[in-house]
Amino acid sequence: AEEFTDKFKDQYPFQLGTLEIAGVPLVTTLMNTMYQRGYRDINAFFIRKSRKKHGLMRMIEGEVEDGKKIILVDDIINSGNSFWRQVEVLEELGHSVDTVWTILRFRDEDFYKRFHQRGIKVKSLFELNDLSESLGERVQNVVDKKPPVPIPFTPVWHFKSPAPSLMWVVPKSQPVIDDGRIYFGSDNKKFWALNQADGSVAWEFEVGR
Repeated sequence: AEEFTDKFKDQYPFQLGTLEIAGVPLVTTLMNTMYQRGYRDINAFFIRKSRKKHGLMRMIEGEVEDGKKIILVDDIINSGNSFWRQVEVLEELGHSVDTVWTILRFRDEDFYKRFHQRGIKVKSLFELNDLSESLGERVQNVVDKKPPVPIPFTPVWHFKSPAPSLMWVVPKSQPVIDDGRIYFGSDNKKFWALNQADGSVAWEFEVGR
């Protein structure tokens, strides 16, 4: 927490975000340390892994302040997928992330291109290479041994059922297909049949709750 405060004090004021639940103690420690050192204008929130199933059904607990810099924190970053999910949730709500910060980073900074392309900085207190001398050469930054597998198809259309029921946090139906159509249910009480060729609606049927 002391190292974090020294690193980011010049960027104050800002707000901290994290993913439930492991990051919550970390954010609490960072906030307490900064508060004790006189940084009182600091806000924090955490993002749920899935929408809350009762009450206000929130995806985010705490308030995200408009216009204030957002720094997402966690203990480690490997692939970055957990952070990326948080970035997407915040961007859907009209916010942007300035930095993601962790105690330990598993890969070289160059690996996190998708963050850099969004203007998001990736920072960490340590990387695995820092531990190689004490723990041995097996502990080194992760390098992908296989090139990424190219996606063997190109999307030609997409469909989004209107008026979703966001409070209905349950598994949705699986689609089925025949020679020309794809069939599936949605959480707005409708069953859909789409033409496979172009995604146009062949028919729809309201089935109730």
